[in-house]
Amino acid sequence: MPSSEPRPVFQLNPLAFPVETDMRYLLLVIAAVGTTFGLANYAIYSVLPSFVPDSTAKGISIIGAFVIVLLLFGIAHQRAGRAARALVAREQWELFPPPGGDALERASLQRMTTHVDQVMQNLPAVAGQRLDLHWNDSSADHLKNAGMAFGYRDRQHLCLNEGMHAAFLNASHTKEFLSVLLHELGHVANRDVSRTTFSIELGRTFTQLAAVLATITIGFLLFYVSRRRLNGMSDQNDVMVLGVIMQIAVSAVLITALIEVIRASVLRVREYYADTRARQWLGSAAPLIDGFERRAAPGPEASAGAPPAVPGIVVQRSSPPRRALWQLIRDYLAPLHPSNKRRINALENPSALFEVDFLTVFVASLLIGIGLSASSLVFALPFQLGDVATVWLLHRLDVQTDSTLWYAILALALLIAVATFGALVGLFVTLCLVPLVGTVGVMVQRAAFVDRTRPRQESLLPLRRLLMIALLVGSGVVLGGAITPTPGVLSLQQNRWLLAPAFAMAWAIALTAWLLPLRWFAGRVYRSHVGPKPPTVRRRSLAVLASLAITPVLLLTMVGQGAVISADLNATSAGLLPSLVLGWLLSLPLSFVIWSIGALFMWLAGWFGPARCPACAKTASYTRAITLHCTHCGEPLIAWAVTPAPISIPPLPPLPTMQSDDAPPALNGPY
Repeated sequence: MPSSEPRPVFQLNPLAFPVETDMRYLLLVIAAVGTTFGLANYAIYSVLPSFVPDSTAKGISIIGAFVIVLLLFGIAHQRAGRAARALVAREQWELFPPPGGDALERASLQRMTTHVDQVMQNLPAVAGQRLDLHWNDSSADHLKNAGMAFGYRDRQHLCLNEGMHAAFLNASHTKEFLSVLLHELGHVANRDVSRTTFSIELGRTFTQLAAVLATITIGFLLFYVSRRRLNGMSDQNDVMVLGVIMQIAVSAVLITALIEVIRASVLRVREYYADTRARQWLGSAAPLIDGFERRAAPGPEASAGAPPAVPGIVVQRSSPPRRALWQLIRDYLAPLHPSNKRRINALENPSALFEVDFLTVFVASLLIGIGLSASSLVFALPFQLGDVATVWLLHRLDVQTDSTLWYAILALALLIAVATFGALVGLFVTLCLVPLVGTVGVMVQRAAFVDRTRPRQESLLPLRRLLMIALLVGSGVVLGGAITPTPGVLSLQQNRWLLAPAFAMAWAIALTAWLLPLRWFAGRVYRSHVGPKPPTVRRRSLAVLASLAITPVLLLTMVGQGAVISADLNATSAGLLPSLVLGWLLSLPLSFVIWSIGALFMWLAGWFGPARCPACAKTASYTRAITLHCTHCGEPLIAWAVTPAPISIPPLPPLPTMQSDDAPPALNGPY
């Protein structure tokens, strides 16, 4: 018999699926790989044809581009490892608790240290990690009740402002102190501290590297045109070179802006999930919302409820420093921190974190276009190297040549083919499949899952929104192929803008045929998964199935671009478009077959059936919606998707008993 007691209200957990921070960080890494490869390849290829044959220059430029990509990540990794130490030294932060002050203040700080230690031990996601605590009494904002989690890999730090001590001492602001502390520990639990540091250094390194590559390319091309003009050899081709220079300059600016937008979005979106983690630990969003509303209040009212300042310190308010115009533009287009209003909305409406984010969709589609151009270059490489090898063999060898040499040549050709195939697969998966399936696909999965738990009128993924996603991806793919300096099906230097709407529409149709079954699967495979563990196997299996279903469309586009590049870089694409559309239409039945095979295996595994309650072992009633509770005993079925219970906040440590000549207790050392 079902329980007669009223059931508690359950709230879905936004952390049950991969969070937006992980997706945007993944996009940042992919964007750095794809754009660096394209810029480096074009920069090297612009210089080499003056010294080596054209076919050889293409092969060397691709290999050099891979080396420069590795160099980019190596420099960013080294900088990220030194960033934390440099920050502590620059801001002159001390280890917490600081050794200065009188005995009473040191005892109070030690009491605060003990409480922080106790809170951390109650957080399973944080308790096993080492954190070095720092004390900020030197920065301009050190009197604010705020903190900062930073670091890289296994060495992470937590800096506490002096204002947090004032909030800790004030009983009326204890919850605000805890909300700030748990928010910073939420960054640690969400594993985004290292990603934040690496994102900052990767963006900075990429900007510098892109400027160097663009300067080298433009400088050499200007030198080439100037030398031809001085020698009286100027012709119509020099005008085309000037157009290429403009394209490189525009592409470098747009790509750098793209990297900056993605980097800023990583830093911005991580705050929502740290707030979510703190809300779950506290069991309420009220302390966080109160703190945001207090900070957002204008004028003197903003400080009316603030914690009192530390005794003996006078807060001097100064006018904000003047900012450069480019900083104001960047803060408007790519702010590094969300507004308090947006953070309050995310806390009051957690379902907003399940929605498909259009910015992430558009960035992912841009990267697919960039990735298709980069992959098509690698696809064309073996044909170009084959032409070079054939010409060389015809001039150097004859039929009387020793067979051993022929075997060696064949082995070398096979090695080149295998290496090219490996590079092609790596680029295709990294730059094409991962942005689409790992970001857009995962967002569609989680939105479709939430739709099965709520009324149809409140759907996060209606057909209209699904069509908008498909059209946005199609437009982004075409634009991504256009802004890269790599020649492709649609490029700024090939005057094919009139075909852009047709390409975007074809992509939208193909992607709609991919998104519809993905939404259908995502709304059903999680129905029978019960218990506290998230359905990682089902989510990954569905991602693999979605990758296989979309691969024919992506491969056809990549092969078409490679064919155009290897045949004639200046060929018009008027005849190519019907062939691509026909190929897309033929790939749709193949995708349907792949989806059908996947559905058969999932049905045999029992993933489409109703849930079986782990408490009473009875099968829940079969309905279209995902059942939150067992219809027989009332126990929650999908505990993995429900917000967990709040943690137990330990009481404040007792006040120390101080004697006149006693020293405070010994420090516990870094965490």
